[in-house]
Amino acid sequence: MKTLILIVLIVLCFYRVESKKCKASWECGNMPKAICQNNINLFSGIGVDDINNKVYIMGNFNSSGVPYGSTYIASVPLSGGSLSLEYPILSDIQTGAGFRTAYRLFKYLSKSKLMYTQNAERLAPSIGPYFTNGTLNGIWYPRGFSLAADFDEVAQMTLTCEFSITKYPMIAQDTSIYQNRIELYRTLCQGIGKVGSSFYAVRYNPSGSGSQFFKGDINCVNCDPNTLVILFTDAAQVTGFEVTSSHIFYSSKWYDGSNEFKGIFQVPLSGDLSQKKVLVSDSVDSMELSNNVIYYITGGKVKSVSIASGAVSTLYDNTNSNSEGECACAPGYTGQDCSQCAGDEVWDSNGNPKCLISPPGQKACIYDWMCNQPYGYCDGSVCRCKYNFSGPKCDQCVNGLIKWDSYGNPSCEML
Repeated sequence: MKTLILIVLIVLCFYRVESKKCKASWECGNMPKAICQNNINLFSGIGVDDINNKVYIMGNFNSSGVPYGSTYIASVPLSGGSLSLEYPILSDIQTGAGFRTAYRLFKYLSKSKLMYTQNAERLAPSIGPYFTNGTLNGIWYPRGFSLAADFDEVAQMTLTCEFSITKYPMIAQDTSIYQNRIELYRTLCQGIGKVGSSFYAVRYNPSGSGSQFFKGDINCVNCDPNTLVILFTDAAQVTGFEVTSSHIFYSSKWYDGSNEFKGIFQVPLSGDLSQKKVLVSDSVDSMELSNNVIYYITGGKVKSVSIASGAVSTLYDNTNSNSEGECACAPGYTGQDCSQCAGDEVWDSNGNPKCLISPPGQKACIYDWMCNQPYGYCDGSVCRCKYNFSGPKCDQCVNGLIKWDSYGNPSCEML
């Protein structure tokens, strides 16, 4: 039954209205149940599929100025062009104790075809591979550190910045990697990349402001961090980090109140700042390097810059009011006018409708008050009774006694 429900959800998420072209949602008719999928609000993070010549991005659609509907993985051609939907993120849980929502495309591995997402959860962010069947394998839960990772698909190795610089002799896909965890150096970092038997990394400058770039040995186990080779420091706070066999590339969008430190920069692996180059002066949110081209997100745009020529191209621009898309039904709705809902229709606080498909005998929800609060609560997208309560309204305390605390919350205590 769960598999059938998931298939229905995937089909409904992609329902379109006879491929009608549009530039605004009002052109699609039954607004807000019919929307125009022409501009996407870009989330942080970018992935490059150099096998299928795509740039992957994450976001939700902007329906006439309002973020709307499910979060999607979308793509544009490496050479630029129309935006294409790839698949929705089905692992999001909007409310309840199990709250989770994807907010960043962490990494894409083109050979392994793995898409890593970063998700907000109740206690800590979760990072791991997301699969199109709706499964998210949470691997890392960074609290107190900013996770960065480098995946070597040829050597089958994962390097990470956790509370220490860590090596895993495999491509990380689930928590079983911790059985083979090797700590290299006890230090934090915000970006890391491997070249041969060395790694290059960046961290907040421990001696002052800005960032410090350094080098280490990937075969060194539990080594003294004082043996790391310091390469150079920079006033910028780094938003992206990549290395090649000859250079370090890093990006920034930082403003310290009086000076701006933004752009993509190139420095030789030796750290010789006299050879530092500025490739672009954009404020860069995130970047990814592939085949001597850097793809990056800046101000609602996906752009690329050639390392060799310095040529800059705009691949996608979500600020273009004339961009054309296709009419589609809001999540869960079907039919020519998007009015059919095979589940429960609910409306969020922004006035946007959702058609939720819930298991038989359960009520769909997005807020606790839809579940006869305070006896029931919304767990993801279905209503559930609080502990020991039962009944269609969750207000029955069979073989027990209802007690109320000073905040007006009931509990069912067994006699």
